[in-house]
Amino acid sequence: DRDVTGVQTCALPILELDRFERPWGMVSVLKFARQYDAAIQDAQQRLEALPNDDGLYWELGQVYERKGEWDKAVRAWEKMELVEGHNSNAEMLRTVYARGGWTALVKKFIADDEKDSDGSYVSPFDLARYYGELGEREKTLGLLEEAVHQRCPQLLWIQTDPAFDFLHQDARYRAVVRQVGVPDVPR
Repeated sequence: DRDVTGVQTCALPILELDRFERPWGMVSVLKFARQYDAAIQDAQQRLEALPNDDGLYWELGQVYERKGEWDKAVRAWEKMELVEGHNSNAEMLRTVYARGGWTALVKKFIADDEKDSDGSYVSPFDLARYYGELGEREKTLGLLEEAVHQRCPQLLWIQTDPAFDFLHQDARYRAVVRQVGVPDVPR
């Protein structure tokens, strides 16, 4: 292929998000790009047309979580659970958060995942993310190193997650980033 100047160019496939198959796709892209306000606006617009899309509520909750707007994150996830028909999960989110705030909810997520790990696979990356939100440096780093050992695909987004921002200057964290092969961008 050649561009208008006659210079040889590389023909790249165009990536198009299917707004019907994955209406949450753009919200996710904007979340990873840390364009949180744009992600929220996109999610809210899509929810007007698709008020029962659980994926949109999940992503919206993730965006609010990353912004530190935990009340809104919990409400979005509560709505997701209700849409899915998981009323007891919605009640758990509401109750734990009301009693102990965000920290209590993150600790509940950790406890549930660690309990589940006895009988099924739980990604060390997911656990590292929770411990990162709690600011637990050693536990987070150990789990990230285990995630590298297990070749967890979520590691590709390690640099986009603010749960790990407090580690960006840490040599062990930078070693994980180098092993994954993503750009080392200190924050």
